[in-house]
Amino acid sequence: MTDETLRRDAIRKLETTRDELRVQAHLFKMNTKDDWENLEKKWGKLEQHLASAKGAAGEAAGGVSTATSLLMDELAKGYKGIKDALKS
Repeated sequence: MTDETLRRDAIRKLETTRDELRVQAHLFKMNTKDDWENLEKKWGKLEQHLASAKGAAGEAAGGVSTATSLLMDELAKGYKGIKDALKS
């Protein structure tokens, strides 16, 4: 698989996790709601990064890719934390 295919798969997985958590939002505890709101802001940033990446070329695209990867990692960790909090 190419890097682009792997990134698309990772984004789809994040999106699925986000959608599942959104459905369970009524179960969120107060501190989890704050975490969720922060993750929603980061999700918006990810969408901006992805839109920028489509128009970027050369060296700039590498910078966007790094920033996007870091943001995706933060989202994955945050979503995992919320999932774990919902289980307890």
